[in-house]
Amino acid sequence: MSDPLDHPQPFAMADVPTDIRLARPGDPDYLSRLPPELLRLILQQLLPQDLAFGFEEQHEWSQSQWILMAKSIDDIFSFGRHVCKNAESCPWGFHMNHSIYYVSRKIASEARAVFFSGNVFRFHTDAEPQLKPSQIFGPLEQRYQKNVLRELQRMQIVLRSTCDSFERVRRRRSQLQHVVNMLGDHGENTVKALLRSLEVRDPQPRPIQSGEIDKSMFALEVLSGLKGLTEVKFEGIPSWFSECLVLQLTSRGGPSVSVLSWPTTMKKHKKKQKLVTSRAYWQPTLDWKEYAIRNGIELPADVDIYFPPSQ
Repeated sequence: MSDPLDHPQPFAMADVPTDIRLARPGDPDYLSRLPPELLRLILQQLLPQDLAFGFEEQHEWSQSQWILMAKSIDDIFSFGRHVCKNAESCPWGFHMNHSIYYVSRKIASEARAVFFSGNVFRFHTDAEPQLKPSQIFGPLEQRYQKNVLRELQRMQIVLRSTCDSFERVRRRRSQLQHVVNMLGDHGENTVKALLRSLEVRDPQPRPIQSGEIDKSMFALEVLSGLKGLTEVKFEGIPSWFSECLVLQLTSRGGPSVSVLSWPTTMKKHKKKQKLVTSRAYWQPTLDWKEYAIRNGIELPADVDIYFPPSQ
């Protein structure tokens, strides 16, 4: 059933209470007495809508700062650094009416809800090995800004680089696990996280031939730790695995996917015996094959190369 607020009906002046119609322009309580549907329409006109916001780090000498940028939701490529002579005609600029947040605490709360529900926040993961830790959420990683993560309702994750080696797969796994941990910390609090929509895109996927190993696919399985999503979309990965992730993240696939049991063996390492797993870095830790069969998802003919022989 669609949300009635998404399709508001036109208002007649008679529908507005008399005390609101007679209110003075400077009355701070004027907006708070409006019907919720009308207030939402007003806020949608004052605040940016249908944009993708992202952060880019700009370095100047030994200092750096984060730049907030906005683009069309359909533009999936990275945020670049652009300089426009005329700020008013800059295609990457946007206007936000900040004064609406200072009317009252109630109006500020409603305005934040409209802003975060009407726009997407886009973050990027880069599988290239680096010495410094990655800051996927940009300035939102800072301690005094982490509360904003709870208010994110729509999120896009763009996979920037090809993931075809041990170091790159490990880095992508750790970055996506960081996303799950950061959002999960707020979801476990008394005030639940509001994230409802997640889209993961690979703008330049490498075509995989039949029988060839997709070494980056299962790095995304760590996202299965996210809960409570209602809309999930994956682009640039095999369709069968995308269907599995969508069912898992939206809790529509029955019991959660189980953990795989990989054979282990003892190997000598630095004069000591060490127990190591037979799982290769590109193989999964969860039994997606059983999960797909259980939910009637068609599997490719060469799917067995990713799972233990007993599977």
